[in-house]
Amino acid sequence: MKLLELAKKNLQEYISVRETLELIASTQQTPLSYVAIFLISQNFDTNIATYDVDRFFIVHSNDEFNWGTFQYTNSILSNLADNEKYKEVFTFDDSSLPENLANAYWKRSELYNLDLIKQLSIDFYFRVQDIREIFHNRNLNLKDFQFHDVFSDKEVITLLKSGIPSYLPDSVEKYSLIESFIDSSLNFFELNFESGFEITRTELKQLFFDNQIIIKDFNDDLLNSEVSNSRNIWDENYLATLESSLLLEAEETFFSIESFQNVDERIHIQEDLPAYLKILLMNEYFSVVEAACLISKDDPSKVQALIDNNDLSYDAWHYSEHIQAMTVVKNAISTHRLDSVNEGISRVSLQVFLFEKNYILPGFNDALPINNGIVNISTLASNHHSLSEENEFLKHQLEKKEDQIQELITKLKIQTNELATSEESKLKSTRAENNVAKLILTLSSMAKIDVSKPYSPYESLRIEADLLGIDRFPSDENIAGWLKKANNQNPN
Repeated sequence: MKLLELAKKNLQEYISVRETLELIASTQQTPLSYVAIFLISQNFDTNIATYDVDRFFIVHSNDEFNWGTFQYTNSILSNLADNEKYKEVFTFDDSSLPENLANAYWKRSELYNLDLIKQLSIDFYFRVQDIREIFHNRNLNLKDFQFHDVFSDKEVITLLKSGIPSYLPDSVEKYSLIESFIDSSLNFFELNFESGFEITRTELKQLFFDNQIIIKDFNDDLLNSEVSNSRNIWDENYLATLESSLLLEAEETFFSIESFQNVDERIHIQEDLPAYLKILLMNEYFSVVEAACLISKDDPSKVQALIDNNDLSYDAWHYSEHIQAMTVVKNAISTHRLDSVNEGISRVSLQVFLFEKNYILPGFNDALPINNGIVNISTLASNHHSLSEENEFLKHQLEKKEDQIQELITKLKIQTNELATSEESKLKSTRAENNVAKLILTLSSMAKIDVSKPYSPYESLRIEADLLGIDRFPSDENIAGWLKKANNQNPN
């Protein structure tokens, strides 16, 4: 099998697309489809080409760069982004792995030099293979560290550099790789190396060993000991089991799902709660984020700001407990174990839920109705249900009254408008009649018609109208009325 291993060395500079996507999904706690969407939005396909590997472990560069993107990379990410199956999972299913992922690879150096990967603090993952190669069958100068029980980050870098003679042509490149690897590792695990990071000799030996970095006379003795039980991100089974373990931990880390016999056996949170949680406990309704903060004891305003801003620091490594608590709360809502309305999760519902999970917060759910040491959940739930029904009824009645008031206001506006229109029309009609009367009076005077006899000039007007070809002539009554008004207004 040695020749097969040699053949696989063709892939040393590469890493599978599947492994990379699962790594990002797991470390950033983001389902695979949304990882693809994120990468496209950050122009990942503009910078990273995809390579095919055949069954002989020969790498082929078939990706075409058109219209500003590598087409193969864009195709993989676009298909994944549109795949509904991967909108809720962090790992691929071997039985239905997308065809274009089976033999697709990305170049490690292109990944760890990409600013986007550095911003996610996962570039060290893609450097570790190079670190392994540097120290394979290489002796380090350990005499200066022979009695070191604790190492600073600078001492770790010095230790690793000691195995690379400065006269080698690629020594500067290797030194830079070591420094970047250590810095990236510390960033990933949020270790403050600027203020002085330290790690014990035992921890450092185990850390290198877990990452398959074997250094002669430093940690090679672990090869003869039992394999470490600690899980790490390099473990080939780690990514495959991460999703299921996160779901289990979300249910089990905070709560023990056991039947309870006495309130004293429950978990009591200490009185020294942060001020922001003491204030939060006064609410009548809680958002999902706030409810999760009661469990993880994070600052709700800070967490909400990170979520609203899509801050990359809100991930499984920085806020693992809150993310797990969010899963618990959401599951409880979906299974109706928590009552959620527009205002949020009700106080009573959350009190009961946490109590049933053996999670007691002083001043919040430590004084629920108890019979023989057991909370009377049925009574509390019944009361809560009755209050909820009453609230819904009153809310419905209020909405009906508001609708009736709005209807009356609308009718009043219509009637007011109609009245105003009617008065205005009547006023205009009266003015028009008076103006017509004055006009007829003037015309009659000019024509020397005797207006004292209303009907006598009518015939004259009718004759004139016929001669002029006027089809629509006022009726006798209208003409008579106008002439009477004209006569009454005659100042003579």
